[in-house]
Amino acid sequence: MTSKPSTWLMVLLMMFPQVIETIYSPVLPHIAATFSVAQTTAAQTLSVYFIAFALGVLCWGILADLIGRRSAMLLGLVTYGVGAGLAIIAPNFEVLLGARVVSAFGAAVGSVVAQTMLRDSYDGADLAKLFSIMGAGIALSPVIGLFSGGWLSIGACRCLIDAQRNIFARNASAASGFRAGGGGALELARYC
Repeated sequence: MTSKPSTWLMVLLMMFPQVIETIYSPVLPHIAATFSVAQTTAAQTLSVYFIAFALGVLCWGILADLIGRRSAMLLGLVTYGVGAGLAIIAPNFEVLLGARVVSAFGAAVGSVVAQTMLRDSYDGADLAKLFSIMGAGIALSPVIGLFSGGWLSIGACRCLIDAQRNIFARNASAASGFRAGGGGALELARYC
């Protein structure tokens, strides 16, 4: 590497998987209600996340060596984005589970490739100093995630879940011959 990676960016990338997982936990009751499944069934989304995350750590480490650190990081973040986007539009619980697998697999890139980039760029006392900063960031990330997830479950999540229910109801009506108005982000904004 010709230049050293930004410390704050590396901290954010290391925190990313923990924040997005813990931000999700407070909304499990809303997910259960939205997809008409038991809360224990909704909790399966956490299990598949951890399994896919573990596989992602293994794969992204190998890919970072094969295709390069930057390419692996970008591919992982795009993979996460695809999974997150699919989760937003999931028409049923099974699709949501699949979306969680894809997003967790992609999110794993933050942990493994950020550490690899730091090891490539620093050594000795400088590396130890950076890893202590990373440790502090990782320790704070579940608090940030839970707090943010709780806030979202109180306000924004209710709006999004209600909007999703109404959009799917309209789409189901359209499929059965009734005319559905709007769609996508514009229709979502109508409910929020």
